[in-house]
Amino acid sequence: MGSQHIAQNVPAFMADGDRFTRHGTAWADGRTRLLRTRLVAVTTALSLLCSCVDEQPKDAKADKAADAVSADADGMISQSDSDVSADDSGAKASDGLVADGLNAQPDAAVDAAVCLDCAPNETCQNKICTTVPLPNAATLLAHANKIKSLALVDDKQGCDLDGDGKVDNSFGKVVGVYPAANTALSDAVKEQSFVALLSAQDYRTDGVGFAVSWLFGEVKSKTGNCTGSSPEGCTYLASKAGLELDAKGQWRVKQLTQPITVSGGVLKGADLGPTKMGLPMLGQALELKLLRMQWAATAHGTKKWEGTTKGILCGVIDKDSLAAWAKAAAESGAADDTGYVAGAITTDQVDGASFAVAIETKAVTVVGWGD
Repeated sequence: MGSQHIAQNVPAFMADGDRFTRHGTAWADGRTRLLRTRLVAVTTALSLLCSCVDEQPKDAKADKAADAVSADADGMISQSDSDVSADDSGAKASDGLVADGLNAQPDAAVDAAVCLDCAPNETCQNKICTTVPLPNAATLLAHANKIKSLALVDDKQGCDLDGDGKVDNSFGKVVGVYPAANTALSDAVKEQSFVALLSAQDYRTDGVGFAVSWLFGEVKSKTGNCTGSSPEGCTYLASKAGLELDAKGQWRVKQLTQPITVSGGVLKGADLGPTKMGLPMLGQALELKLLRMQWAATAHGTKKWEGTTKGILCGVIDKDSLAAWAKAAAESGAADDTGYVAGAITTDQVDGASFAVAIETKAVTVVGWGD
């Protein structure tokens, strides 16, 4: 039913003091109740009509009838177009929402939808990819340590990873069949072609757990004694590839191992990882994904993490990274040696091959970010 049709059939009411007339008949006692009932019915019909927007008013007279109905009989009802309204879309854009038919989405979701090509160092703000400045390295990595010595231990040393009461260290067979593997590791650390940085987040010595971040790095400057095993005279850059933006657009370190605890000078960590680490071995960069790590060491420093000694780090090298390294090693120039070594390693754990390394760290100064 159109608004014009309704308007033409709305009974005419005229309020005049305490009486009114319809077809010459005066209604006295029931006039208030009847008027209220009919006006409510008319108002409801017009409200439904305006909401549906099936037909538009066709002349000024119909517009006026559809937009406002008012009566002043005994002060009962007064309703105007300010009380009943609807827009053409049937949805309202308000409170940070964008109307899209019946589906209203938050502005942030719309922003993300148009910012699909942002770079890793950008976040979406007001539908625009915006570069986020890198954090202060000295602040974020205030408790940075560098690995100053790293060596594989033989398969008689390690940790019990599966709870059977025995040492698990399948990768330790490398030491027995290819002793030069540790020479390559030692040289890389000493010459600083391999720089691995660890930084404690909220370092403490009261036994409460904290996280340790893992990043690769490079030497920035050298003053005085600066070697991989004695890094006191070095400053370092941490690789910005080890950072990522969180959901709030804040920088954080990707790889964290936790919880680490220090109490009574003893550092402990169990069920750590996963962590990725690249080690120079057998003429190949051994890219390892490390699972279920355990770490034990003597910790130095109370207010600041000064370093660790007598440490052993154990865990599992996942099957995929172990297979990829073995393939690359077998295809290298030293195929006979490396192929034999790779074949000696067994996946003794359900998720890969066990390993163990002796590790010591020393506090260093990180002054910025590198590649």
